Amino acid sequence: RLGAAEPMPDLEAACEEVAMHVGAAFQGIDDVVDFVVDAKDSGKDRLQDLQAGRLSLPLFLLRQEATPAEWAEVVAILGSQSVLAPSERHHLLKMVQKYDLTSAALSFVDDEISRARAGLDDQALAAAEAAVLRRGLGVFVDGLAAIAANLRRQTAPP
Repeated sequence: RLGAAEPMPDLEAACEEVAMHVGAAFQGIDDVVDFVVDAKDSGKDRLQDLQAGRLSLPLFLLRQEATPAEWAEVVAILGSQSVLAPSERHHLLKMVQKYDLTSAALSFVDDEISRARAGLDDQALAAAEAAVLRRGLGVFVDGLAAIAANLRRQTAPP
């Protein structure tokens, strides 16, 4: 509930819709960071999520693009041990680069951000009583878009 004296199902539904897309964009960004940002900048080692057994958007996209032999290598690497050797990390990162999966993941993020922005135009969020909520969500969505744009710049070929 949003704390209103009266139930506001239309506003709650609009917020749920925006939140779903914001959450997907946020998770996609986090997944890309795991693959491309150095530990000194992100605060966590590359591929830490994979080592912890967490599935990620680049891994999901790799599953769709990799040949059966490549995917068998991925499964063998991820199933072999809890700590990836530097050569295994390098191999996984090369596969992600080979299929340009960072760009594909960021395109997914961009799509989710667009859907969140479209949700902000919902009539329930456009109502005067939802103005502060709409502005706050908009600022958050804009922040995600800025992070995604920065990641795109960081990962663009020279």
